[in-house]
Amino acid sequence: MTKTLSSFIPQLPGRAWRVLAGDSVAALGTGLVLPFIVVYLRDVRGLDVRTAAFALSVLAITGLVFGGPAGSLVDKLGPRRMLIASLILCAISSAGFSQVREPWHAFVASVFLGLGFAGLWPSTHSLLSSIVGPEHRSNVFAVHYATLNLGIGIGGIIGGLFADVSDPRTFELLYRLDAASWLIFAAVLLKMNDIGNKVERSAAEEAAASGGYRSVMKDRNFVRLFVLMALLVTIGYSQLESGFPAYATGKGGISTRALGMTFAANTFVIVLAQLIVLRFMRGKRRTRGLMAICMLWAIAWSITLLAGQLEPGMQKNVAFALTMVVFGLGECMVSPTAPAMVNDLAPEALRGRYNAAYSFTFSAGHILGPAFAGILLGAGLGDELFMILPAACLAAILLVRNLERNISEKVNRVTEEPSGASKEGAGVELTSA
Repeated sequence: MTKTLSSFIPQLPGRAWRVLAGDSVAALGTGLVLPFIVVYLRDVRGLDVRTAAFALSVLAITGLVFGGPAGSLVDKLGPRRMLIASLILCAISSAGFSQVREPWHAFVASVFLGLGFAGLWPSTHSLLSSIVGPEHRSNVFAVHYATLNLGIGIGGIIGGLFADVSDPRTFELLYRLDAASWLIFAAVLLKMNDIGNKVERSAAEEAAASGGYRSVMKDRNFVRLFVLMALLVTIGYSQLESGFPAYATGKGGISTRALGMTFAANTFVIVLAQLIVLRFMRGKRRTRGLMAICMLWAIAWSITLLAGQLEPGMQKNVAFALTMVVFGLGECMVSPTAPAMVNDLAPEALRGRYNAAYSFTFSAGHILGPAFAGILLGAGLGDELFMILPAACLAAILLVRNLERNISEKVNRVTEEPSGASKEGAGVELTSA
């Protein structure tokens, strides 16, 4: 039994596991407060709900504006230093949120969090890619996604049990714990000064780096992947957070408690199935995983439409939960495919900028997706929204096929788990600055 279970755990360097452990602590802290930001600002600090929502918009806009410069700094300073700086900014933000008394306090805290988030993604992905070799990138990103969801899920449960809107001190403590979780991860990285430092570059690499984002966007395969992922975030992830909950609790008629259970089902499936999906993907083309995402999400949104037509009751609740289960299976396909392809395409001198450009697909999708859903839902066209989304998911397969025809087999295939791989030996050594 032990041998069977261990076969699902990928071989990764010990340094990668330490980074993932630190990241999990930060994810746990994030989960403590993430579901309650608007509730905290509105019900505990007395801010108007529109002001609270606008504060979150400032967070997203800040991350979008500074994402590009953050990617450049990752390449110039090295991912470890940039990640430490990002974690400190997030800790300052969390401490600031704990002390919100006026609207401008919330906006300042949101700006700091946006700045932290802008560097968090490209530096984390670049750091993990620098620790492991290309043959382990699908593994490390899959484990990262599973541990991230596990940490946020557990944190959300703890936060939900502890938070009390009648006692501001409970929220203040949660935000301080969140701040501490960012600093714990930063402390882990401070001790790992042999990884993620600025690399010594050849003249050719310096020339490539000098081209900046122009060089990134000249990579046609990256552009193909960029367009595909921007579309999938718009019709997938962003709808998970906007169109789906609005439809499910609106025309769908389920309670917020039932909605919470659907998201719990989503998190449970991701944590349980991620490593199983990774093992299934070994030796297969990553583009086939991207096609599976399109098909699974098309099925998920179709189930949503059908669930909306059911009579209120347990059957309807289960149907909406099934949507999130199927969607979660598709999510499990993302981490072994798209981010690994980005980092296999990226030259070392531009890795930070490639990851920052990839993160822009999520920023753009989370702007376009909710706007699109809001227009249709506001016009009373919820059913039509969930007719369009499955069709769009299936149409995205055409973009995947185009990518598959052009990308190299080396970048496209998930490497088989090497037998007897060393947990400490796999990786790319970087030269200290």
